[in-house]
Amino acid sequence: QGIEMKQREVAVGMYEMKKARCPNILVSEGIGPCIAIALYDEKTKSGYMMHQPNFEPKNLESKIGNIREDYKDLGRLRVLVTGSSMPFDK
Repeated sequence: QGIEMKQREVAVGMYEMKKARCPNILVSEGIGPCIAIALYDEKTKSGYMMHQPNFEPKNLESKIGNIREDYKDLGRLRVLVTGSSMPFDK
């Protein structure tokens, strides 16, 4: 018999970055003029999401450093960016 894993939502608040692994999903509400950046690794079925009120590279450096520690091969990550009224799939 297989073990059923329940999906839960991992909420990402403003200025936060969180990681989740399948079956869990990352969610962030109220993006508005902010920027949400999601990185997903299809191989491990895991990823990160960050919610930034402004897009300043200096604010993202430490967060990107954490991602590099987890994913040595950044080339396999799918990157999704939304915010400022941009749809997630564009």
